[in-house]
Amino acid sequence: MEEIIAQLSQQRERLKDPDRLEDAGRITALVDVALISLYNRLTNRIDLEPQLIRRHGAILATGDFGRRQLGPLSPVSLLFLQAPDAPFGEPEWVEGIVAPLQQAGWAVTYRVTTPTETLDLAVNDLVWLGAVIDSRFISGSRALMEELHLTLQRELQASRERPALVRLIQDWGERQATQKDPAYLLEPDLEQSAGSLGELGRVRWAGFLLHGKKRLGQIGALDPETIEHLREARQFFLRVRNHLQLLRGGLETRLRYEDQNEVAQRLGYQDQGDFLAVELMMRDLERHFYNVRLLAERWRDLLEEWQSSGDGEEAAETAKPEPGEGIRVERGRLVVNPAALSGPPAGNLLELFRQAVWHKVPLGGEAFQWSREQAHHVAEALDNPGLVRQWLFEVLREETAELKTVRALYDTDVLQVLIPELRPVHALVQHDAFHLYPVHEHQLQTFSEMKRLLAGRYDDPHPGVRDWVEGGEEEWVLLLATLVHDIGKSGGHGHAQRGGQMALAIGPRLGLSAAETELLSFLVANHVLLTDSAARRDLVDQKMIQHCARVIGSVRRLKLLMLHAFADLRATGPRAWEYYQGLPICELYEILLHRLEKGEPDEGSLRSRLQVLRQRVTEVLGDDFSPDELDRHFKEFSPRYLLTVSSRAMAGHLRLARKLEEMPISWEVKKGQGTWELTVMSREPLGLLFRVAGILTLHGLDIRQAQTHTRRDGIALQIFEVAVLEPDKQIAWDQVMTDLDKALRGKLALEYRLALHRAQQRRERSRVPLKPDEVVVDNTSSDRYTIIEVYTSDRPGLLYAITHTLLQLQLQVFLAKISTRVDQVADIFYVRTMDGRRVEDPEQIEEIKQALLFSLH
Repeated sequence: MEEIIAQLSQQRERLKDPDRLEDAGRITALVDVALISLYNRLTNRIDLEPQLIRRHGAILATGDFGRRQLGPLSPVSLLFLQAPDAPFGEPEWVEGIVAPLQQAGWAVTYRVTTPTETLDLAVNDLVWLGAVIDSRFISGSRALMEELHLTLQRELQASRERPALVRLIQDWGERQATQKDPAYLLEPDLEQSAGSLGELGRVRWAGFLLHGKKRLGQIGALDPETIEHLREARQFFLRVRNHLQLLRGGLETRLRYEDQNEVAQRLGYQDQGDFLAVELMMRDLERHFYNVRLLAERWRDLLEEWQSSGDGEEAAETAKPEPGEGIRVERGRLVVNPAALSGPPAGNLLELFRQAVWHKVPLGGEAFQWSREQAHHVAEALDNPGLVRQWLFEVLREETAELKTVRALYDTDVLQVLIPELRPVHALVQHDAFHLYPVHEHQLQTFSEMKRLLAGRYDDPHPGVRDWVEGGEEEWVLLLATLVHDIGKSGGHGHAQRGGQMALAIGPRLGLSAAETELLSFLVANHVLLTDSAARRDLVDQKMIQHCARVIGSVRRLKLLMLHAFADLRATGPRAWEYYQGLPICELYEILLHRLEKGEPDEGSLRSRLQVLRQRVTEVLGDDFSPDELDRHFKEFSPRYLLTVSSRAMAGHLRLARKLEEMPISWEVKKGQGTWELTVMSREPLGLLFRVAGILTLHGLDIRQAQTHTRRDGIALQIFEVAVLEPDKQIAWDQVMTDLDKALRGKLALEYRLALHRAQQRRERSRVPLKPDEVVVDNTSSDRYTIIEVYTSDRPGLLYAITHTLLQLQLQVFLAKISTRVDQVADIFYVRTMDGRRVEDPEQIEEIKQALLFSLH
């Protein structure tokens, strides 16, 4: 026995070698052999005839072990099945089988039951139903196991209301509802997510209930390609799970965001062009999830129909349409009788989906499978682009936000035959906490959000959107644009412009007119123009405004882009929507609307706006400030400040400026929704930005936005939007400003304090994979400033590190736009040299890039 235990222990340790994790079946087979050996030894030790022992008992594998999905850390789950009159019992099983495995280091779960007891448990309890269906014969009496399976199937066929069966269908539906949680999208679960191993298990259970076979390859309803897809998916899931569990040292199935990068490396993925290794792994994972999900949804529907129909054979017969019916609605689903259809296959397919969208019902299981098998015929319809355009216009117009028809078009591959450009972005993943969905799903979600928007579902919470909706046939082109707006992501960076070029080929193929094709290309090529400009550019920069107005060209197109921007970020995820709401995109819209309606602003209109602003500031301040003080304030600040700051905020700044007559620094704080607005004024402009950023970091505050303005007399005004990193933390603002005063007077070693802070953060911070840092120096987007763009992962002290480096490079920051998208930031700085010039020397530009990249490490 000692030799067997030693051998089992050695085998188990070898299975922890990462190189041995590729094949879960091999791990299972090793344990199978060990169990057979232990069982043979047991039969020889019990003082009975070996054949008598074998006839009265059997070892069944259950759980992951039964499914041949055993990992190096998985428990060995056993069911000891024995006849009621067996001349031995649990003590023999434990001593001969369980104890040696446990002594070798394996976790073992087991149960000793009779066939009758097992059957009673299985028909009343979902866990036991799954365990029996998944059970696998190891050794002993095979007849005991086969009789158990046959009896279980007969019992369930005889009564479709068995508690375990009813619970299975309910559980499957509950899983689908849970799987919509955004957490499962960012951090998928290999057992719980849609299309995961858990879904594969339920398909296997449905196969047993419907066909009496639990091995999917034995079920004639599955074509060889589908069987191969399922085999590949299962093997991939197990590889990922085994590496994850070895990394985590436990039975972890949730692929946490911080673990995804390391698991990808363990699996051998490498960066390719603009795509990270982790993105390539997650794309493969999403592709397998998608394939399994399609099959699972189909089998769940079949199981529900079977469970509610009474006798299985009779239900299968009556479910078929009568000859000559062709396409009809039955039990709330669209069913098809291929033999009764007339006309070409392409026309039949188009008609099926037309009927689906008109009746607003999903495809039945057989109709869905028939559509997948016939999808390639849709290419024949492209010979008549006018017909395709008319059909597509009708489907997109009549479709609802629930996506019953458009999703079926995608899932049956019909849409990809019409628009093959969709295939390269299928399951494509962006590895950040901002984009929850793979690209193909994001495009479908954007279409859904656009339908809600056009139907007026957002009018109450966002009344301004009604101004963007004008109706007309242009909106059907907008709907088509939502379905293809990210096709350019198959090529990496610059996806919008690339997608716009691809749209020029899509339009004519689908029968769009030249004007419609040009509009489709415009919408795809410029779908991020407004969001990027609002996030990364100065809204008073006339060159940027002129560029946007020239590209957009008309008020109608501006409104279409606003609709798309709204739907796009709504469909990206909750955090993306929070990001959208923090953007000054509506302010940019109003500026562009005024420019497109009124043309270029002249000196007279600017003077008029400043007069109105001055009047409003006077009304807020009352008699507290003299006209001379107001004149001085207006003359000392640049037009950018005067045109972007509200009258109420400007009045507050005047009060802060007056306080500077008595102190070196003045400040005020206002509480917002989940954030604070800190305004600081000082007569020490140089180094103020990086010092404030450093002090805020020391006090556990996350800087979301930063604006900086410098008066002509040297007084600096800086406005920060900050959030608390620790929930419910109380901010001692007096202490914050005391520390800032010390830092300005050289009484607080800021660099030393931040070094200690960073060391502590490194000890506490999770391992989060980083995207490559990038620094861009732009001298084309502004006539007065050099724009420096820094793209990196968010972390404490980031703004301090960047602005400190810029000061060391003797660059003045006139505007800082901190655009944080969850864990990714785009920090934009409008700078000039100390003598007021833009940075145009190539060597100096390269030095800036390298210095900033170095500061990010």
